[in-house]
Amino acid sequence: MVGGHPDPVAAVAFRPTGSGTGYTTLARQAYDYFLAPSGMGAGPFDLRITDVFGQVLDLGGVPLTVTTELPLGQQFPEILPTGSSSNSAGSSGSSGSSGSTSAAVIALRPINDWATGYCTNVDVSNPNATPLTWSATLTISGTVSSSWNATLSQSGNTLTAAGVDWNKTLAAGATTQFGFCANR
Repeated sequence: MVGGHPDPVAAVAFRPTGSGTGYTTLARQAYDYFLAPSGMGAGPFDLRITDVFGQVLDLGGVPLTVTTELPLGQQFPEILPTGSSSNSAGSSGSSGSSGSTSAAVIALRPINDWATGYCTNVDVSNPNATPLTWSATLTISGTVSSSWNATLSQSGNTLTAAGVDWNKTLAAGATTQFGFCANR
């Protein structure tokens, strides 16, 4: 089991340390453990852990320990999707004397993860003192299979989201949420 990460783990692979061979992917079980049905050998191992956003941690020289938690001292970096925004037309869309507007603040909150897919909520916040018509661009893993509270388009691993009629314009300091599920 690989735990304690901010994002769901999508895959775990191993190879004997120093072997220089390719990695063998461990089978994900329904109860969220990754197992090697025929065993892994004595170890130590190089591990390759991949999260649902495609980030990879490579860990070398990990000993085989059974029923013992082994803190590895590494963490996936925080995912900070790029947000983009445009102001609504009219006086409600202006912001301050400079007229500049900050992009929406985006935060991902994974809901569920399984071997062949995952679902996540996305919080969208307006950091400005004036209303904001928002859109967001995210890098994701897999292909979107369903979504809610936004209009989405996908090109490769790039997902673009825009608000729907009732949530596309955020008041100053307001937050809305949309979400999606994706197949790997």
